[in-house]
Amino acid sequence: MAVRSWNGTSDWLRVSVGGVAISNFAQGNYTMMAVVNPTSIGGTKAIMAVQDTAAADWLSVFVFNGTEQIGMTDEVNVYATTYTADLEAGDWSLVILRKTSGTTSIETGAALLGDATPTFGNTGATTTAGTAGTPNSIEFGAALNGSFSSFQPMLLATAAIWNSRLSDANINSVAAALTTQSMYDLSPLALWDFNQASTGTSVEDLIGTSDQSSINGTSVVTGDDPPGWTFGVGGGGGPAQQRRPRAQVSGWY
Repeated sequence: MAVRSWNGTSDWLRVSVGGVAISNFAQGNYTMMAVVNPTSIGGTKAIMAVQDTAAADWLSVFVFNGTEQIGMTDEVNVYATTYTADLEAGDWSLVILRKTSGTTSIETGAALLGDATPTFGNTGATTTAGTAGTPNSIEFGAALNGSFSSFQPMLLATAAIWNSRLSDANINSVAAALTTQSMYDLSPLALWDFNQASTGTSVEDLIGTSDQSSINGTSVVTGDDPPGWTFGVGGGGGPAQQRRPRAQVSGWY
């Protein structure tokens, strides 16, 4: 099939905030997950950013900081943990960032796809209360902190956001199933497949509230899908999947 590529210098893709526009989202329960292949690792680079763009009050991202690390930054500090076995440049991994409400540890983890028994590994990082703010922007491949920056060179297949801290069992179920459907079944606020055959086809939220709003660059790559991964929900495997009715979304938060 196809996945989307970011060049790490100027590419970004932005979606409307939709159902992720929750007051003080970063201070509550949340999980961010992506099926990603970093084409290189270094610096502090954003896979996915959820933030208040007007005042840059807070920024919550997947980052690769230095070598083989996953973390979160809140504009002031970077909380990072290292994974040498489950996160490698040139390989597909399921990576997550999660937190429970209150002053708690930022938890990050990864499962390398294609292992005979991929298992999520988690490490708690620095304790933080999370910064206040209501998200009004979500980006992929860069962070919009005043202007786009922190560009991550990568291939991206699927990503999702929840307003809950997923359990280890939840995450391992996705790593075992290797499907977008398995993410959908955990009731995310937003869920995206990046398997469009053309950059001219907008990325749609499979939940139905957070579709592509703007884009700069990116390209389509064929023949390098995450090993064993099945795209789509509701029985669909191509770009035109069924979306959860909007009426159901409002009941989750």
